[in-house]
Amino acid sequence: MPVTSKFSFSKMHGLGNDFVVIDNRQNNIPTDADFIKQIADRNFGIGCDQVLMVTKSSDPNADFGYTIFNQDGSAIGQCGNGARCLAHFAHHHGISDKTTLSLVTSTTQMQVTREQNGHYSISMPAPSFAPEALPFQTINDESQAPFSLEQYDCPCYIAYVGNPHAIFALNDVGNSPDFGQACALSTHQQFPKGANISFMKILSPEHISLAVYERGAGTTLACGSAACAAMTVGRTCFDLAEKVTVSLPGGDLTVSWPGDKNPILLTGPSTMVFHGQWTRA
Repeated sequence: MPVTSKFSFSKMHGLGNDFVVIDNRQNNIPTDADFIKQIADRNFGIGCDQVLMVTKSSDPNADFGYTIFNQDGSAIGQCGNGARCLAHFAHHHGISDKTTLSLVTSTTQMQVTREQNGHYSISMPAPSFAPEALPFQTINDESQAPFSLEQYDCPCYIAYVGNPHAIFALNDVGNSPDFGQACALSTHQQFPKGANISFMKILSPEHISLAVYERGAGTTLACGSAACAAMTVGRTCFDLAEKVTVSLPGGDLTVSWPGDKNPILLTGPSTMVFHGQWTRA
């Protein structure tokens, strides 16, 4: 199908983590990095942290495909805030009236359910803490968290939830990196494909605060997958409760996880900001 020169979009956000959401089921919207960067540019484009697209799924067990692009044009495999917004987008525009939608990305299949209060809940596969899942290159023959990072005197915890996360617990005894180091940590040589960087503070067994630097997007007001990664690390290594409030700069998310191979449940709001039409130059 030929590439279209004009298409509609919705601007949305999940706790300030903002998106341009597009229906690309006809596969006629460009997805090259230069075009994505043009859309995401906050001065010369629409502006967003990520561009999200509804696509046709090649998996017969999924309702839709879900593609995610960072500001820098790179494609990624998971975005929890984005999944809530994508389901909201599908309901708002009449693409589907199913209460629960099955979405599949390049790395993850998840179910997104519209709750009665207008929030959305995402059920996603259990995390992996294996270094090879991110991937993460260990040193000193370390086989489990916390791991060591060259040039940084701080314990590092890792989790893969469809994309790679490194979590630094500010409650740990010893030095922790300041947020100004997040970009360097995201591209650290022990993360061959980069990583999202989170700084977690445990306030109680049921409550943590989180600041996140997303690879390819920079500092964001909220990150759903980081909330899941941090909570599961905290539950495994710091005795967090089964249900935890995660406070981010943009607001609160709820993450539930019983542990082991059980799925993670992420719940939070989705906000429709405005609709528009883009004409490609």
